[in-house]
Amino acid sequence: MKERNSFKNLGQYKAYLEIIDDFEQLYIIQQGGRGVTRKEVIERLESAIAKDAKSVFDAKKSLWRNIMILYIDTCYKILNIALYENQKVLLSFNQKLENNMTDLTLIYINKLFEQTKKDISSLSKVIVSNGPGSFTGIRIGLTIAKTIAYALNIPIITISKLTTMALSSNSEYKVPIISARHSSFYAAIFKNEEIIMPESYIQIEDLKKKLIDINNYVYISYDEVLFENTEISNVNFEKVINYAIKLKPTPVELVDANYLKRTEAEERKSS
Repeated sequence: MKERNSFKNLGQYKAYLEIIDDFEQLYIIQQGGRGVTRKEVIERLESAIAKDAKSVFDAKKSLWRNIMILYIDTCYKILNIALYENQKVLLSFNQKLENNMTDLTLIYINKLFEQTKKDISSLSKVIVSNGPGSFTGIRIGLTIAKTIAYALNIPIITISKLTTMALSSNSEYKVPIISARHSSFYAAIFKNEEIIMPESYIQIEDLKKKLIDINNYVYISYDEVLFENTEISNVNFEKVINYAIKLKPTPVELVDANYLKRTEAEERKSS
């Protein structure tokens, strides 16, 4: 039976990026209401992204030598990417993510290896942020990281976007927060590096109730001052990577996104 509305190649997927930033929109475009499941849509996306990533890997692998750790974060508006070796960051980039997110991520991966004259075949680990954040951004980062990990048979470590934001601040109490639309946020509360309120999809009024007994806390935002006591997150690659390498690797086939909330389509289906 011929598959309807599948992603035949990454170009078809890219054509949708201007109007897609969450699974609900993608699900509608892919005719999810006509028998195409959420899992099938994601599998098609990942297959298209992985094919594109593998072609770049195969074309460039002769240039990529003596690398230990690749860090990738495409979760939210800014591409954070770094190459780390011998306990230091060799090179990093912070680049605004445009509609061509997959191309941009692969371009900057190439730049990391070319400018440092390293070879991806020497990579020992991949660290990737798995959300929360943009549906599309999360899937792109995870799929590229998984493709590299599969190809090289190396471990993959996932780290929360909220944790990376908290690690960027030297304040004792900090609240990394990402807008999730509809007056809701993805948020957590940290005391230094210890999480004291689990990551949540939460209304701001409910979050403030959690903070009543905490003094001198700061919000950590990625790109906008949401409240008076807000710090803008400027990723500390070395600190984040040093923290992440202590985490337990996840088998590549079990690596998944940390969305924190169900899509609107899933919520309607369960109601």
